[in-house]
Amino acid sequence: MSRHEKLKSQRRSLFLFALSFQFLAVITILVFALLYLTRSIPVSVYLGFLTRDFLPIPEKYLFVLGLVVAYLLSVIIGTKSIPLPSYDFFNGLIVTNLIVFLTYGFVLGIFDVGVLSSRLLLYEILLTTFFLLTYFHLKLYWFPPRIGVVGRDVSRFRHHQNIEWISCEELDDSLGFLDGFTITLQSANETEQSKILLKMTHRNIPVFHERALHEQLSGQMDLSHLTGEELEGFQPPRVYFVVKRFGELMVVVVALPLLLLLSLIAAILVKAESTGPVFFRQTRIGLHGQRFSITKFRTMVHNNGNSNKSQFADLQDNRVTRVGRWLRHYRLDEIPQIWNVVRGDMSLIGPRPEQPTFVEQFKTNIPYYDFRHTVRPGITGWAQVRYGYASTEDQTRSKLEYDFFYIKHMSLWLDFNILLRTLRTILLRKGAR
Repeated sequence: MSRHEKLKSQRRSLFLFALSFQFLAVITILVFALLYLTRSIPVSVYLGFLTRDFLPIPEKYLFVLGLVVAYLLSVIIGTKSIPLPSYDFFNGLIVTNLIVFLTYGFVLGIFDVGVLSSRLLLYEILLTTFFLLTYFHLKLYWFPPRIGVVGRDVSRFRHHQNIEWISCEELDDSLGFLDGFTITLQSANETEQSKILLKMTHRNIPVFHERALHEQLSGQMDLSHLTGEELEGFQPPRVYFVVKRFGELMVVVVALPLLLLLSLIAAILVKAESTGPVFFRQTRIGLHGQRFSITKFRTMVHNNGNSNKSQFADLQDNRVTRVGRWLRHYRLDEIPQIWNVVRGDMSLIGPRPEQPTFVEQFKTNIPYYDFRHTVRPGITGWAQVRYGYASTEDQTRSKLEYDFFYIKHMSLWLDFNILLRTLRTILLRKGAR
């Protein structure tokens, strides 16, 4: 079977899969809605309810049909706007579905139709979100997007999951079955690449630069080709910082009662388990290289925990107390840093601040390391939730790729993704030391 026939067969199989899955999803959505509305009606009079009390009333059947339309609209938007399994793929699907259904409820309110059942609408949002995530997960697993690459060596792309990389050495009809095309940094045949690029443009097939595609799929930057001129364009609009600062202060105010309660419990536990102060203070490097002091709940034995010697934490650090390990697992030891956020030393989200000794070492050995101090450090950050703890210089170099990705793509949407991943990290107790 030729490549053209194989790709054509895959597209046909994808169509049949999508049609079958969405048919079952729509039937389930309809049946669930009808069962919810008729939950108190005996099965024997169910058909009588449909013909007498449901179908003759437009407000009822239009509301239920609107649920189906809203779900299918979410599928279409997800397919068109998020073609590749990017770093925020599934979060984007969840938010898309939520926005579509909230818009549906808003439209009903504008036309004074009213929501037939607010609880049913909430249940359908949860049900359709499940179908949406399941559909795209299976689609990525069975029918991964096909990205064309000029050159036969596509091994450098293999670490990106859920992508089928296709070598494109010549112009043929199979190019029309691609979901995208990448411009490589070093093409073996630039003339051929230009011809293929022109054909992709005429067919409205997305074209990605290799570095941009790598960032979109992995959520990290390749620092091997980074230049000082490129760093100059990493600043987002000033209004972003204003909105972010206002938003994080509002979050602190709203969460303050819960934070005070958790702080009181943590302080009692720390003091009850071992002698020494409740808090542990340490100097860190912040915005523009300025030094500031952060405060944490003490999680180590007093004599060792307050040592001035800078060192990486071990995975099984004997200095950590039992209460301290529990506090670290759920990130409760970080709560006192909320005061640093209020003061403006830190933000809720940003690169984690490092100790001065390590900063001097990394500035010497890692190019552009000091650039991470152009933004406020954070209690949580993109590198923290994606990479975790770095205990060596090589790991710090790898983790820096995530910090630079955050600095380059800073936005409220990326901050939202970080908050969701932080909650998942806390619940799964990952990455703490």
